[in-house]
Amino acid sequence: MKTVFKRISEIREKIENKNFDIIYDFLFENNLKLSKDNFDVAISKLWLISNNSYCKYTYFLKKYIIKKKQWK
Repeated sequence: MKTVFKRISEIREKIENKNFDIIYDFLFENNLKLSKDNFDVAISKLWLISNNSYCKYTYFLKKYIIKKKQWK
């Protein structure tokens, strides 16, 4: 069971990383600041899953902060 959970977690992480890159690139290319409204716009324009909850937005922010620290 641990193996199945680990595999599902890895798949979810890959999907979230890909979504992060797509959304971040959209915000950057359109000179949009990081905000919930702009995040919702990016999701709708990119035809991503329409789950625009604050949980998904905060996950995106968490990934952004982690990536920003790596860029330095």
